Amino acid sequence: MFKQQLSVFMLFILFISTLSTKAQSAFSKVIYDNKGITVNTVSSTYDKGYILSGYNIYPGVPGANQDFPFILKLDSSGNTSWNRSYNLVGSFYSIVSTIDTGYLAIGIVHVPNIGREMVCLKLDGNGDTLWAKTIYFPTGSNSIYKMSVIQTLDSGFAISGYYHHYASPNSTDIIFAIKLKPDGSLQWAQTLDAGLTYDRNSSDFIKQTADSGFLIGGFIGNWSLFGTAGLLIKLAPNGNMLWEKNYRSTLLSYQTSSTIDLLPTNNGYLMFMSVEGRPALLWLDLAGNILSYKSLNCIVGGMGDCYIDNGKLIRTKDGGLALSSHYSEIPQFTKLDSLGNVEWSKSLDFYPAGLFQTADTGYFFVGSGPFNGFRTAASTTSEQIAVIKMDKYGGGVGCSATQIISPYADSLISSITPISVSSFGSVSTLHITGISIPILQDTGCVYYIVHAEIDEYKSSMFKISPNPSTGIIHIKSSKFIRQSSVKIISILGEKMLEQEIANSFSFELNVDFPPGVYIIRILGDGLSYSEKIILSGN
Repeated sequence: MFKQQLSVFMLFILFISTLSTKAQSAFSKVIYDNKGITVNTVSSTYDKGYILSGYNIYPGVPGANQDFPFILKLDSSGNTSWNRSYNLVGSFYSIVSTIDTGYLAIGIVHVPNIGREMVCLKLDGNGDTLWAKTIYFPTGSNSIYKMSVIQTLDSGFAISGYYHHYASPNSTDIIFAIKLKPDGSLQWAQTLDAGLTYDRNSSDFIKQTADSGFLIGGFIGNWSLFGTAGLLIKLAPNGNMLWEKNYRSTLLSYQTSSTIDLLPTNNGYLMFMSVEGRPALLWLDLAGNILSYKSLNCIVGGMGDCYIDNGKLIRTKDGGLALSSHYSEIPQFTKLDSLGNVEWSKSLDFYPAGLFQTADTGYFFVGSGPFNGFRTAASTTSEQIAVIKMDKYGGGVGCSATQIISPYADSLISSITPISVSSFGSVSTLHITGISIPILQDTGCVYYIVHAEIDEYKSSMFKISPNPSTGIIHIKSSKFIRQSSVKIISILGEKMLEQEIANSFSFELNVDFPPGVYIIRILGDGLSYSEKIILSGN
């Protein structure tokens, strides 16, 4: 009897072991249309999918393409469920899932007969419009940036951002916070103005705290005098400011530092910062005072400047942390333990807009790429949406490369800056309806799925042969090329070759790279052309 029980027990252990070692799913996909799509922000949804907001490119006359606000719903496997494009020039910058299984998106659009204004758009779960509101800013404000939205504990919404205020003889960036009721009507709106000494300020996020107040993070500074410092502002539930702290490295008198993201802890907050471009973690108490601090080196190797443009910080199921950071040249994903020590790190081939951990302890990324894509005066674009599912070790797909990240010795101090608070704003109803547009999807990485530049004009401009090639590549142009450059880039973003082209209709490349998939890019003379090429070896 004992032997039978032991056998059953061993079979059970074997079964559990089999489940635990089951291979995790991993995939990489690219979503695109015929002109280009960029995603600015991503939120998880009630059905375990994802909702994306950004803009798609509308083809206008040459040199005058327009950006239209765009929303895309993905299922848990990264497949397209539905999309909406809106016939107003502008973009959505933030979107959040709501408790009624719908969504709220905020952005900037050009309202006919009014001008550029902030718009709040409420959708149901199928993407149909429930209501839309326009929020008006103080006279002299223009160019609203870096908006973030959350749903609040009372089912309303809180929004932060900053706007550029034009005032003679000086101009300044002013941070704002807005509270909306569940129906989109205005509850309160506040400007947070540090004065002309601090004329370059930004808000990157807004979070609600357990006491129903709010935390706003970003930076405060003056480019010409001392750079910027990381900023954290605490607001009461009614929008009144309770305290403000800014954080700077002690090593440099001039620096560019900013707060990027924030998580609550048992006794305060964990803040993700960019300190002189380096990723850093700051443990704070409930009053914003520094408890501990850890800084990491940025990516080395001469591939780009040390500067984080945006990023995300999440807790992982093993009790650790994960962060995505968008450097000026190398997007990065780093896995940390609970103390902020690096476990492993990967470079990515796209700008991450969303980072999530999945039920199988893997990681799900959504972003735009390729990260060195651009638009030219000839109305070309290469923006696509990248969707990647990694396993729990950051592997399983070929769209990333391992990087070495080391600790950095630094220290941080906090200080207080006087900030004045004043009310502003009014809200009116806006009538807006979205339409579905054709969206395509492929497997692969953004580097070798280049569909955005295949209009008839450009596809007939260059002929690249043979393809596949053993190493000799002939390129012929229907247009006389005065001065351009040709680059060959690997699927991981490594520049393999760069060569100048001058006064020619044709040229030849002789390469000796490992067999695989590469991208040929021709840039200059008002041209932007990309094509996939396969090197088959000898």
